[in-house]
Amino acid sequence: MREAAVAAGWRAAVTAAGRRLEAAWMALEASSRAEQVRWAAEVAEVDGWHRPTWPIWLVTAVVAGGAAYLGLVLGGYLPVPPALRGLATLVWTRL
Repeated sequence: MREAAVAAGWRAAVTAAGRRLEAAWMALEASSRAEQVRWAAEVAEVDGWHRPTWPIWLVTAVVAGGAAYLGLVLGGYLPVPPALRGLATLVWTRL
């Protein structure tokens, strides 16, 4: 008889804990939905942002143009400007 009462009390406690857990989970889902609605505009703004590519292309073009010009000057295809005469002499004497 006592064991049946203890078991019934145990079942009641487990059932109550399950109900409280389910209620807490449902409250968490509701607050999560509310937060998603609240942050939707910021999420859309961040999702729509992209890094501007023009600075990358500008730096790439300047570096590639400078390297091509230097290669043509040091290769003897273009006249050597006075500012690069020392570099050209150094490169040509080492070859």
